[in-house]
Amino acid sequence: MFKKKILIVTNIHVQGNPALWFIYNQLKEKYNVTISSFHPIEKGMLNKNIKYKTHSFFYKKMEKNKRAFFFRRAYNYFYGQQLKKKPNLSQIIIEDRLRFFYSKIELYLKNRTVDFIINIDTEAAYISKPLSEKCKIPNAYFIYEFYAHQTLEIDNAVFVEKTNIEKEGVLNSDIILSGANDLAANYLLKKYNSKAKAVTFTVCPLKKNNKTTECHTPLKLYYHGALFDNRGLKEAILAMREIEGAILHIRGFGDYEKELKETVINNDLAKKVIFLPVVPTELLTEVAAEFDIGLTMVRMNILNHVYAMGFKTFENISAGLALIMPASVPLKQLNNEYKVGLTYEDATTDNLVKLFQYCVDNPNLVREWKKNAQTAYEKEYNQYVQQNRLIREIETLLNTKKKKPR
Repeated sequence: MFKKKILIVTNIHVQGNPALWFIYNQLKEKYNVTISSFHPIEKGMLNKNIKYKTHSFFYKKMEKNKRAFFFRRAYNYFYGQQLKKKPNLSQIIIEDRLRFFYSKIELYLKNRTVDFIINIDTEAAYISKPLSEKCKIPNAYFIYEFYAHQTLEIDNAVFVEKTNIEKEGVLNSDIILSGANDLAANYLLKKYNSKAKAVTFTVCPLKKNNKTTECHTPLKLYYHGALFDNRGLKEAILAMREIEGAILHIRGFGDYEKELKETVINNDLAKKVIFLPVVPTELLTEVAAEFDIGLTMVRMNILNHVYAMGFKTFENISAGLALIMPASVPLKQLNNEYKVGLTYEDATTDNLVKLFQYCVDNPNLVREWKKNAQTAYEKEYNQYVQQNRLIREIETLLNTKKKKPR
């Protein structure tokens, strides 16, 4: 039977990309799915039955042969033309523009026969524009974060450049997918005056592991994910100085790991804060079930965090944990609907002390939240609900937006 061709495009690394693999797994049986990435696929994944290509060959060829006469002339011309338009542009911006230019050409030449495009990140939505526009291929853009609001400090020229890239990606899209609910998608549609459709699509674990609603003594608090600054992780550790009756468990890796461990040592918290070994992504739900309360941690000082969702939020729901999470726009609504735990306005030490102590003092509420998390999983945040929703939207677009004949 003939299967429609779907292209999943990403400009970030493939292996550590839960959205990419969740979407791939939901579509691979019904459609002929190919992944196109700027970065090469990891060797350990090449033996899997995955159709894969890159859109970085032209750019890397240019980089490798930059000193050759033709490539040097072409590069210098491009660089000079960019500086003529805006003399204050940084070299980083110009290099990115060159990378995007080559990626657009390669993506277009290699993929004109596909029937549908799913862009996993903002850069993907941007570089796929010529392909979807010229060939009239329907496409979706999965929004997980706002491209120009990833860090607390950003150069103004880079901020403007990233905002324009995001705008192009949004205006090129037929549907915008956003997790938890459609609030983040609707924010982008309103900001850029887009006529695309906002669709709720949440990346969920492929299986649940809801075992019990009982609580441990002492209460087991649990964080898994990247160990970066500006997430409130240090504040969570410092909060444990005031808490009796709970232990904080941290599983992850990142630039901030050394400082976090030093904070534990300097505050004599080795018995209250425990660092756990990293496990493969597919095991996160299984191992999370050993705990009581899952933490989604951010400082509420950038737009990304104001609209934070967190893949870990739904891994913890799948594991049947109560939640402590930011009062971000999507998660506040989620908690209002399902009552799975507590929210904070900012991950400060004082706020976290109050929340941790409240959980210790109210184990019956924790049990109720764990039960509600199981309900949330069964009703909404599972792969079957999300798969059906995504396929329905894809089929609707395939039937209503006519692709340009080849």
